[in-house]
Amino acid sequence: MAHEADWQAQLRQLAEATGARLMAQGAALPSPPSEGVAGPTWPSGPVARWWFALVPEEGFLAAAYAVVLGRAVDASGQAVYGPWCGTWLGRVAVLAALADSDEGRRKGASVQGVARWGRLWQVLERARLQGVTRWVSARLWRRDALRALWWQAQAQMRATDRLQAQQQAWAQWAEAVLAEVQALRTVLGRQEEVVAAVRALAAHAAAKVSEGRTAAEEGAAAMRASDGEAVGDSVPVAEGDGLLARFYRDLEAAFRTEDEVAERVRVYLPWIAPYLGEVVVDLGCGRGDWLAVAMGHGHRVLGVEPNAVLAQEAVARGVPVVVEEGLVWLRAQPAGSVAVLSALHVVEHLPFAALLAWLVEAARVVRPGGLLFLETPNPENGYVATHHFYNDPTHVRPLTPELLAFALSWAGFAQVEVVRLHPLPGRIEASDPASERLNGWLHGAQDFCVRGVRR
Repeated sequence: MAHEADWQAQLRQLAEATGARLMAQGAALPSPPSEGVAGPTWPSGPVARWWFALVPEEGFLAAAYAVVLGRAVDASGQAVYGPWCGTWLGRVAVLAALADSDEGRRKGASVQGVARWGRLWQVLERARLQGVTRWVSARLWRRDALRALWWQAQAQMRATDRLQAQQQAWAQWAEAVLAEVQALRTVLGRQEEVVAAVRALAAHAAAKVSEGRTAAEEGAAAMRASDGEAVGDSVPVAEGDGLLARFYRDLEAAFRTEDEVAERVRVYLPWIAPYLGEVVVDLGCGRGDWLAVAMGHGHRVLGVEPNAVLAQEAVARGVPVVVEEGLVWLRAQPAGSVAVLSALHVVEHLPFAALLAWLVEAARVVRPGGLLFLETPNPENGYVATHHFYNDPTHVRPLTPELLAFALSWAGFAQVEVVRLHPLPGRIEASDPASERLNGWLHGAQDFCVRGVRR
């Protein structure tokens, strides 16, 4: 207990020293920017009919009441105006009627460009000229939709500019903090406990830089899918992605040899043994290392890989591969059609919202009694959390075992289990609490796998 108390005291001293030095430099450090900047829902200025051109028909009345009258649509409004919404001209007539209603006049409601079109719709309805109504509606909607699309594009550009500025501010903040961390490491020497704490602070700064990426980048990473499909001898390389795809192939080869990966994935063979004869699907299969091992033990396999260069290597090894982004492939599969679904070192590449979408679709696609397992770097290991994780430039953020296990249970998987893998050698030969904690941080499992069975 004395060793643990000493260790905790050193960490407290480090935290106090760090806080004091950062406070002294407070004027030089940029203020952390606000997070989650959202673009405006509606344009500013007087309400115009083109605002509503891109609102779906089923959501139009709710939007019209909210913007024009400032309240939710009621049953009476739904009954009266619902039948008008079949054409764009009818919806314009709804806007005119709301603005001209007693409630609208009391509130000073006004919608530009609706009065004469509302009167025209009423004339055409009384004359039962539905063909003319549809023709006029189509021409008017095209004009309004083009203006709405132009505004949305401008708004998105402004939002992207704001997010890019936020990312730059986080990068500047992190650079200043990391410089301070380096100074602290020089002053405080090479004490192992202190170095570990400094690395944790550096990891926090690096995570903030990662969180500052633009929403556009995250959406592209979540939903990007290469065109084409391959199950034969050749795989097309997506134009524009070829440079990154080739770099990632060479990065994989430099850090993880085929033999090394083949030895590591053997731990999963007993898990899939009960499913012999059914297809094992690996999302983000890369060059097919895991599936090649499974095939060697008599299993039927299918790989899904968005990187066409890696997929080509898997195909060359005899592994059947579909060139597709994982979520896109999952959404195209029938419910209960897969017995075993795996993804090894894939989920850390996904924004968390995309990961949840993966798990929800996996729970739909995996048959009852089927197996899902996911392997990912383990941030419980300090070297992984603060260094090794960032060797891959396409990583988003580390996931903890507790979070990923809960996400599997939440999505609909039972018997969820965390298996920690590949500990680093060189454990400190001591049994006191401080040494045990330090062993976990410096020599613990580098990866973990979460597995679950579909209810």
